[in-house]
Amino acid sequence: MDKKMTTGLNRLECLTAISEGEIDFNMLPEEFRNDRAFIMRLLEIDGAFLADIPLNFQQDKELAILSLHAGADFNLLDQSFRGDFEVMLVAVKCAGFFPERSPFAQVSLELRGDKKLAIEAIKRDAKAFQFIDKSLLSNQSFLIQSLQYNAPVFEFFPSAIQDDPEFVLNVISGGFGIDVGILEWASQKILDNKEVILEAIDRDHNSYRFASKRLKLHPAVLRLKHLNSSIKE
Repeated sequence: MDKKMTTGLNRLECLTAISEGEIDFNMLPEEFRNDRAFIMRLLEIDGAFLADIPLNFQQDKELAILSLHAGADFNLLDQSFRGDFEVMLVAVKCAGFFPERSPFAQVSLELRGDKKLAIEAIKRDAKAFQFIDKSLLSNQSFLIQSLQYNAPVFEFFPSAIQDDPEFVLNVISGGFGIDVGILEWASQKILDNKEVILEAIDRDHNSYRFASKRLKLHPAVLRLKHLNSSIKE
């Protein structure tokens, strides 16, 4: 179908033709290409049409959010939305769990320190932690919340935190419900800390595997490990 043949088509016929791939957006009559209501309906059908619509519509916040909900790739969004909390929150949520790359990796510098947005991203992708503002690294409640939602995020914590026995002991003994499996990413210093290892084994006898070679032979560690193993059995 060429552009001339679309001239007589009504709104519904145009929507059907473009959604079925019979015509491209630029083949639509001008009245529809510049009709916000038509554009909105088109994006409801498939958010990917965001790439084809005029720039003024691409920069329309409501249409941007609509397109994300309808499956648009985040990278199609106008750059101006990188600093818009509402749009970026929708983008992070719509990207789902374990995305190839979280939209949070592209938020503006101002939004990297937003705890709510950062947590939503970390819930879905531990790697998103790498893009948070440094100010959040000193916020212990934020760090603990990150671990509560996605324990493997500990892999991306700064070494100074991974190497802090006081922090690790607090995390696994403080009743936060955080998986002791975070010790998989702990430093050797932590794995050679008797208090940490005993607390971990007390919660889960299988944590014995994390202990350093020295502690695996420590009488107190062996005693607790065997005691907890027999209780579990």
